[in-house]
Amino acid sequence: MTTAELAPLPLLSYTPSRDEIEALQKLGRLMGPGELRAAVLALIAKPGSSREKQAWREETAHVANAVAVRAEVRKLTRATRAPALDRALRAFAQAPAPERKKLLASARRVMSGDGQVRPLDRLRWLTMHHLLGEELARENQAESRTPSANAVSKLVDVQRSDIATFTAFLARLVPMVDPGAAVGSAGARWYQVVLERWWEPGTFPACQVPDPDTLARALWGVQELSWMLHPVLIRTWVDEAVRTSDPRVLRDEAAEALRLTCSLLNTPMPPVLAKSFVECPE
Repeated sequence: MTTAELAPLPLLSYTPSRDEIEALQKLGRLMGPGELRAAVLALIAKPGSSREKQAWREETAHVANAVAVRAEVRKLTRATRAPALDRALRAFAQAPAPERKKLLASARRVMSGDGQVRPLDRLRWLTMHHLLGEELARENQAESRTPSANAVSKLVDVQRSDIATFTAFLARLVPMVDPGAAVGSAGARWYQVVLERWWEPGTFPACQVPDPDTLARALWGVQELSWMLHPVLIRTWVDEAVRTSDPRVLRDEAAEALRLTCSLLNTPMPPVLAKSFVECPE
């Protein structure tokens, strides 16, 4: 485990080493489901967690090159791990359905290997389902939701509520993680300035962290908004995260959380967020 894997990185000015670039290239050339599975599980495992490492070993015991794949993953930092995970998941999406389901089951075991499922783990889990084309079970699928609005001013209460709920979850990670509280003071302030874009000041709901089922339902609601609103939401989340950060730089967990959210909404990253990462070379 390297120090760079644990310490916050100055992402906007980060330059990867030659070893890191070569590791990205090697990981990008993985094609078989076994090696890709080993890479994805290594990328989501918490650095330094012996229990998650043991879960990874057990889930990849029959993959011949698993140890070599993990060695390449260990060379990556926060700025390159998220792009590598995104690329590996998109490649794995071409695998047969049984392989995709197997990967999701293995990922759940690795993520919970140390007895904790962090907010970033949950967001990665939702993103894995989305990118792998494996829909989570939806309650009352047959019920028609409110028609999608294409302007902020036309949003109805249930749509604003979905935005508030998902924003409350993101506030655990954006603009920074507070180890002493579910939502720290910085996250609460960020939640407030974001919600003031859609509510009159003081009229929006309190910042309450949703349970997993409520989070999933809120995500579905946000995903069903007009595609024209998705970039507006993303820009608001990112711009306010930068504005409320001190210094005004996206921190590592916040940057990854917002990147994952872009994937969930099928929306390109705003330039200020894109600069936080070093993309995998072709």
